[in-house]
Amino acid sequence: MVTDLKPEQLNAVYKDIAEHLGINIALLIFEHFKGLQVTFPTRFLSREYIRDKICSEYNGDNISELARKYQYSGRWVREIVSKGNHPEVPGE
Repeated sequence: MVTDLKPEQLNAVYKDIAEHLGINIALLIFEHFKGLQVTFPTRFLSREYIRDKICSEYNGDNISELARKYQYSGRWVREIVSKGNHPEVPGE
């Protein structure tokens, strides 16, 4: 069945997925998530990972660079490195 389908024959989001990732991936997503409402976070990396990276990459003078690199505010990055604790990541 899948081999003779084309993305334009699929419904809504499945069409977009098939156009970008292929029919087989669209089918897998359909089978796994059908009927569910799925929301994708705007941030790809986990907050724990970001905290660890910021702490390990901080050199005493690169708060602005880290803020730009990881797309967080300079204030939040400064809080991470100055207190040595891990406050909640904004927006999560």
